Amino acid sequence: MNDAYNKQQAAQCTKLVAAVLMKAIHDYDELARNKHRGYPISLSEPAQWILSENDAPYSFLWCCSVLDLAPHRLKNKVGMARILPDRGMKI
Repeated sequence: MNDAYNKQQAAQCTKLVAAVLMKAIHDYDELARNKHRGYPISLSEPAQWILSENDAPYSFLWCCSVLDLAPHRLKNKVGMARILPDRGMKI
């Protein structure tokens, strides 16, 4: 019974991590589509979270690790490559 409970807890935690990651990507995409009213998208909270090199729990890198995703590939998929060379650059 304890093993089944642990598997259920692990699945719920994985869903939470996926939800955190999906929310940030959705928010970034929404800002990018609206061009954030002239504000550099790279300075937005979702972009800063995605670009961060922090690997603490619930950071972008940590979430990717938990979900077995390649961070650089995910950044490319969401268009982060457009702002990687210069974080202050508008897109």
